[in-house]
Formats: sequence, C-alpha cells, structure tokens
Amino acid sequence: MEIYDERKKYYNILVGFLSSLFLFFAIFMPADNLNFKKILFAVLIFLGINIILTNLLNNKYGFLAFMALIFPVFFILLSYFLGNNIRTAIQIGYPGLYLVLFFLFLDEELCYTKVFINLLKVLAVFIVICGALHYIRALSIYNNIILQYLYSTENAMVGDAGNTSFGLMIFIKSSSLLIILLGYSLSCGDYKWIIISSVALFFSGTRANVFGMALLLIIWLFLWKPEKNKMKIVRWFLLVLFILLFIIVIKSFILYIQAIFIKRSGNDLTRLNYFYDVYELIRRNPSSLILGTGFGSDIYISRYNKFSNIIEASYLDMFRQIGIIGMSFFSYFLIKPIQKINRYFWIVFSYIIYLIIASTNPLLYTSTAYIGYIYIYLITNENYQEKNIRYRIKLK
Repeated sequence: MEIYDERKKYYNILVGFLSSLFLFFAIFMPADNLNFKKILFAVLIFLGINIILTNLLNNKYGFLAFMALIFPVFFILLSYFLGNNIRTAIQIGYPGLYLVLFFLFLDEELCYTKVFINLLKVLAVFIVICGALHYIRALSIYNNIILQYLYSTENAMVGDAGNTSFGLMIFIKSSSLLIILLGYSLSCGDYKWIIISSVALFFSGTRANVFGMALLLIIWLFLWKPEKNKMKIVRWFLLVLFILLFIIVIKSFILYIQAIFIKRSGNDLTRLNYFYDVYELIRRNPSSLILGTGFGSDIYISRYNKFSNIIEASYLDMFRQIGIIGMSFFSYFLIKPIQKINRYFWIVFSYIIYLIIASTNPLLYTSTAYIGYIYIYLITNENYQEKNIRYRIKLK
C-alpha cells in the first residue's frame, strides 16, 4: 500500500509538472512554433490514459466525450472526403481533441484551475510591466527582446500610436483569456488582481478586449455589494465619480469612440463582407448548409479577390466549415456552462464576454479557446468542486 501511495505521489508530481508546462506553452506561445504543446498533449494522454478512459466511460460526461472525440474526428475525416487537404484539415480541426484533457484534469490532485489562473496572472503582470516600461520610455516595445521574439514567431501583435486603437497594443494571442481572470478576481473580491487584469486587458489594445473589460467592470460596479462599511463608501464614491465623469466627457468620449471605429472601419467592412461571401458559397453549393465545406476548405474573399481557408468572423467561419448540424452541437457545447451562471456569476459572465470577443477574432476553435473551455467546465462541475477541497477556489 505504501509503495502504491509513493508511486501515486510521484505520478501526480510528474503529470502536474507536465500539465503546467502544457498550459504555459498554450498561454505564452499559442502558435506552437516548436510543437511543444502538441508533444506535451500526446505525453499527457499517454500518462493519463487510465484516468481518461475511466472518466470517458462515465455516462455523466457523455456529451463532453462526444465533443472531445467523435466531433473533431468526424469533421476532420469528412473534410478529407470532401476533397480538402488532409494535413490542413488536421491542423485546423485537431484543437477540439484538447477537450480530452478535461477527463484527465478531473483528477483534483492535478489542480488545473489553480495553475490556469496563476499562469494568467503571470501573463497579466508581464503585459502590464511591458506597457509601463514603454510608457515611461525605459524600454520600448520595439526593443523588448521577449515581445519581439513573440511577435516574430506570430505569438503576439505589438504596436503603438497610429497603428492601434488605444495608443498601445501588447496582444499576446491568448490575452483574451484575461477576461476570465478578471471575472475570477471579481468573484473573489481580489481588488489587486482586478486592477492588474484590467490594465493588462487595456494594454492588449484590441477593441473587443477593452470594451469587454469595461462592460464587466461597469456591471460589477453597479451590482457590487461590499460587506464592510468602508468599502460601501468606496462603492458609492466610484459610482458618483463614474456618473460625473460620464456626464463631463460624454461628448469627447463619443468622438473618441467614433475615431477608433473609423480607424478600424476597413476591418469591420471586411467582416461584413464575409456574410456575403458565405452566402455566395452556400448558394453555389446548397448541400454545404447541412455539414459544411470541411476544415481547411477555401472560401473566396471578395474584398481581397483571393481564396482563404480561414476568416476572422469566427462563428461564421465555423458555420461554413461544419454546417448546421455541426454548429448545433458546437453551440450547445459553448452554451452549456452558462446554465450555472446563478452560482458562478462573475466567472460565467466573463466567459460569455469571452465568447463575444471570440466573434471578432479567430479565438473560437483554437487551443487557446479549449484551455479556457476546460477551465469553465471544471469550475462549474459540482463534483470537481466538492472533491477538490484542498485547492478549492473560493467564490463570492
């Protein structure tokens, strides 16, 4: 018995370390240029196969088992039979397989939720430090070795002044997940991380991230019910300050927002054109409405007069690849955790905002998205919360 416990201890240490490493590369190097993420994924599957199979066979998780295995494999094979390049189909379709790790991370000793949040905290601090150093002219984002490496490997987008909507962009391609960190911080009443994650989202520089963060904070400000009298005074002070500032700067604010949207109007027009392009695709091939055109299939982009196998309008792109049937299953997969919003309001609400953010960027069916989906499904899983006493996340 002691020998078994000792082996179990070392097994948990090894798998826990590899899981943390997997999450690190998924968050900081989502493009996976060195294939570390894929290698670690395969190793984790191999090491955790017994736990995974046990949980896969649990009827309670039948739908998730379907979405983790049958859904991605079926549409990858369908893509091949529809005449698409199998390698491209696998590259675009395989992220759905990451959901298999949900069945491994149900093992509470691996503490996926804790590692996920802590790595997002590291990402937030990194973005804030880089932004602060740039603003005080101590280290420009263009001279920052780490940022430039991430940019050169397509793991980040960086820019300032006229190249961005808000004057600075430090967009690590997983930074939209910081909205979930903000929701977590709000649920815990952790004001330090509320501030840090908010600043990091602002420095990320995308309209979707910034407006999503602003929406979450405004709703929190109006719904926040602090227990301490001092914090109640702070709440009312912030509410009055917000209303006064809104009245004072409303005209300038509207003009500023208009300028932002005018600056990015070309991208918005392109996204609108995608609807026409997909309509034309379905009109020419009506059968694609049912099961789609497959992962890796090309679509003609009229605005640029070229073909592409991916478009930025994520939901529309997913729909044209997997059709009505596939999109019905995938939509239910996305919506299912929202049923727990009454119990986990801020985290689930931040997840809803993430889904909105994902509509403007290719962040819906990626490894970045799936590590977030795993977190949401774990945190809203009552059995996981009950078992995971040692590392239980305290929600308020």
